[in-house]
Amino acid sequence: ATKSPLLQALNAVERKKLAEGLKVDVVNGGVTLATEGESQIDNNKARTMFLLLHGEVDIVKKTPPPKGERVGGERHVGTIDTPGAVIGEEQLLFGTPWPATVRTTRMCKVAEITIGAVAPFLFDRPEVLDGAGWAEEELEFMCSANHAALLGIM
Repeated sequence: ATKSPLLQALNAVERKKLAEGLKVDVVNGGVTLATEGESQIDNNKARTMFLLLHGEVDIVKKTPPPKGERVGGERHVGTIDTPGAVIGEEQLLFGTPWPATVRTTRMCKVAEITIGAVAPFLFDRPEVLDGAGWAEEELEFMCSANHAALLGIM
């Protein structure tokens, strides 16, 4: 599994400071953590990433409505159940819209990391942002049933 470029770039002291500022929640199944297309303009979730501590989330994409219908559906593209999986690193750092919806399937323990929590590290160490290939990897992950190759693990 691919490691998180952001979390890998932080030293032990920085990781400790980041951990102190985390918001950790226990979330019921069926809760949407992020919505496909949601952006920084729509909601601050576009400047958030999640660290899955325990549980499972589904990744789903919108599907167009069938001919003659007004409402589309969803297509399941992956499941993440690996403790320590990082979800939304690109959205946190660059504010890009979520490429898919992330929804809990059962009770989960999730740490929410906001741009405010990582901003001090980014100002002090801009080299952390040297991850130009993230957009392509994020898209591959969201469209791939084999998500394990692109998971970021702390």
